[in-house]
Amino acid sequence: MELTELRVRNYRTIGAEQTLKLTSGTTLVGPNNSGKTNLLRSVLLFFTGYDNLAGYRRAVDLTFSAGSQRTSLTATVTLDRGDDADVEALGLLDELHAIVGIERDADRMTINLYFTGVNDTPVYRVFGNQKIPAENAPNFSRKQKQLVEIVLHRFRCHYVPSAKSIGNLYNDLLQPFLTEAAYRAIEPHLDAVRTELKAVSDSLNKELTEVGLQSIQATFGLGNDSPSSMLTGFDLMVADPELTPLTEKGQGIQSTALFASFVWIAEQERAQGISAIWLIEEPESYLHPELTKACQRLLANLASKSTVLLTTHSLGFVPPDVQIVQGIDLDGGRTVVNTFPNHRAATHRIRQSLGIEFSDYYNLGATNVFMEGPSDVAMIRWVMDAIDSGGANYPLVRAALIQDYGGVSQLEGFLKAVYEFIHVERAAVAVFDGDAAGHKSRKALQQYLSQKAIQFQPNREFVSIRSGFAIEGLFPDQWIIDLYAEHPSWFEDYSVDAGNKLEPFRLKDNYKTNAQGWLRGRADATPPQDWEEHWVEVLSAIEASLKRQLAALESGTLEALAPDEKTLIAG
Repeated sequence: MELTELRVRNYRTIGAEQTLKLTSGTTLVGPNNSGKTNLLRSVLLFFTGYDNLAGYRRAVDLTFSAGSQRTSLTATVTLDRGDDADVEALGLLDELHAIVGIERDADRMTINLYFTGVNDTPVYRVFGNQKIPAENAPNFSRKQKQLVEIVLHRFRCHYVPSAKSIGNLYNDLLQPFLTEAAYRAIEPHLDAVRTELKAVSDSLNKELTEVGLQSIQATFGLGNDSPSSMLTGFDLMVADPELTPLTEKGQGIQSTALFASFVWIAEQERAQGISAIWLIEEPESYLHPELTKACQRLLANLASKSTVLLTTHSLGFVPPDVQIVQGIDLDGGRTVVNTFPNHRAATHRIRQSLGIEFSDYYNLGATNVFMEGPSDVAMIRWVMDAIDSGGANYPLVRAALIQDYGGVSQLEGFLKAVYEFIHVERAAVAVFDGDAAGHKSRKALQQYLSQKAIQFQPNREFVSIRSGFAIEGLFPDQWIIDLYAEHPSWFEDYSVDAGNKLEPFRLKDNYKTNAQGWLRGRADATPPQDWEEHWVEVLSAIEASLKRQLAALESGTLEALAPDEKTLIAG
């Protein structure tokens, strides 16, 4: 038997019906006071039973302004024909179908719970508003209650609040199962224990009789042979490496040890034919990063053996599979349950609240300029000082993190991997040479990002060096012609056209530094206005692109966000 989802309506902050998926390992993420705890408690409430053990009160638990409406919880349960208890439930379900004159089309059923407005009495119904023939009503009600009780008894909810009292959780969750396990171990020896106890009582009674108090007789009992009355006081000791009681350890160790015990508890319940449902709030409480990773694995193991539903504000506890992540938000003061298109969207609110961005992993600045190689970075920094020694122009470029990626193909790979994430966080401009290699990478990136509906436009997200030329081609053509005349061996490809005008050229990689040194030397001896034209075009384009991106990011407009986050925020 598996509980697959719970639909909740008019419970505390939950107004309009919201669907809570109960695939094991489901994680709820969202800001504080958005209703995550209310959703956890709604699962607990469903298993309140006919005695309202969870203490539902309309005055407190009905959604504010719901008027005459009722709190309603509707669970979907899938049954297993290979399980004896489920076969019994399926038989009852078939009988109920027969009474109302409909056929069952799946090994699945829904059970609705609502509370009467008079005395908050829980009412469970299998067919919702299906009309029951009056003559069959008593029989239907009896079988319906029998079926509901089978379902309720097959599950056991364990609620672990964010404000954990390890002592209380230990006593409520672990201690009863320890007592049962210990009792099973000593049960075969109880007759011998009783014999020994009788020998002791006989000795006491003999002494009492000898002093004339035969009316007083002593007997040692075993507490009616019940585990809870016979066995108490188990101490959980933990070595890390010093062996001390759990309660003397730090909160992180206490939480981790307790989580480790949950798997054993779930196995004990499974042996009794009970499916455990764990409702865990903020398991990250009190944990440092190393323990967070360990607890994440513990809870994943627990989810493989029982149903686990948890809430978190920690990136470490958001699973990569967004199919088992649900977002909880408030809309007009009411809880809304969302789904996410990807892991980034699922963690967006957490990262936002923590001030953590994807760009932090790459140590990016507020403004960034990505270039092909280290010599390009050196050249552009040198040029800014040469043509703008006072620093009045290009303030964003000057303040930017300017870095290279070891070549144009490496720059292309980096941007394909991370640009869709970083462009919504930081201003970043890629600079490509205008040669064949730069043209090829730039074109590949535009095609790749367009498939993700991400803008990558010239003089906005990237800037291209002079068409057909590498960065050295930003110097005057005559300088390149003169350089070739002096050092033809530095060139891999060189030519001029019929008018003696320079054509695109290529320097040998191992002579690039030499060539740039020669060109910088000539620039140092020449007034900037005689050679800066192409450089000013490139620097101005980079500056304008950074300024435009910063404005979009600072304005908070949707255009500054990735497509998936637009959908998330707009929805």
